Amino acid sequence: MTLTKQLLHPAGSNGHNAKQLAVLGVKWPPAKGWLKKLIGTQISEERYAEFVSLGRRRIKETKAEGWLSKFDHTAMMQCQKRN
Repeated sequence: MTLTKQLLHPAGSNGHNAKQLAVLGVKWPPAKGWLKKLIGTQISEERYAEFVSLGRRRIKETKAEGWLSKFDHTAMMQCQKRN
């Protein structure tokens, strides 16, 4: 899948954390322009699911479920079990 601003924003609507950014290969603290550099890059659905799940504690559950319904539920469950 191709990362877009819309895919990255909901996952960190209250700010992204170091673990989330590490999944995307971004060092902490992120350098200026990190978001623009990621937009358009390819990432697996599993990796995106992990990125979102690491930030889920910061998002209302109902919103997170709506965003994640587009992706493979099995992959999400696997990521949650690892955390």
